[in-house]
Amino acid sequence: MERVTRDFRTALRDSVQMVLEEGCPFSEFRMALQMYLDNLHLLASTDTASSLEKHMKEVGMNVDRLLTLRSQDPATQVSEHVQTILKEREQFLMETTAKEARLLGEVERIATGVALADDEH
Repeated sequence: MERVTRDFRTALRDSVQMVLEEGCPFSEFRMALQMYLDNLHLLASTDTASSLEKHMKEVGMNVDRLLTLRSQDPATQVSEHVQTILKEREQFLMETTAKEARLLGEVERIATGVALADDEH
């Protein structure tokens, strides 16, 4: 089992290296890596194989993101990042404004209740 785990990690490392050097998609290596995981499912607990499978998926997503970033023009990357930040800021401001309006309404309601209570006494 240890040998299969070590072989899987080596194959994963080599796959990532080839993807980064050659620029080919990570998906080309998934079938070969899946064979190691299938062997681990047979030899070990499902937890061990599942954690390695999760790790492989995370590595694949990160490598694909890295390749996407490499393929884009830096000015485009910065522009997209700025747009994302501006959208997040706008969303935050909208949420904050809504909360502020709700809180002001509650303060007015409480103030009105206090004023009515004072008038009754």
